Amino acid sequence: MIKIIGPINEDTLSVFLEELDAESQSQSVVRILLSSEGGTALDALAYVSAIRRCKRRVAVCATGVVMSAATLILAAGTKGLRYIHKEAWVMVHEDSGKVKGTVSQMEREVFRLRRMEDQWCVLLEEYTGTSAKTWSKLHAEGDTYLSADECLALGLIDKII
Repeated sequence: MIKIIGPINEDTLSVFLEELDAESQSQSVVRILLSSEGGTALDALAYVSAIRRCKRRVAVCATGVVMSAATLILAAGTKGLRYIHKEAWVMVHEDSGKVKGTVSQMEREVFRLRRMEDQWCVLLEEYTGTSAKTWSKLHAEGDTYLSADECLALGLIDKII
């Protein structure tokens, strides 16, 4: 079992890629235990790309908290194999960043952040079946905490354990 415990960043991505490669060589179903307060959105996209490229089915089980960037990792698991412990919580929110510089620089950065947020919501729609508009609304509300039952209703997971 691969454990993603802690931050989503380039250091943990490197370890994850090695473990995913090893597990996919020896297992028919790769199992991931996920508990993370999140991290960087770009690194989360790299985790997701690796999961989607894996030639094996990928089971993801959320435990504790799955927040922010880690949410998309949970959603990217193989449909039917995405689980959450009944005590766990998932938190979603809009991407954030520090914007400074000239007006033109700030406008470009805000445009980049909006594109990233839109991409994130479209991916969540693809993986969950819940509309990008709904995900965008949940994100815009600030830190939105979702119970196991709410995750199931949104299609983020397939089974509560």
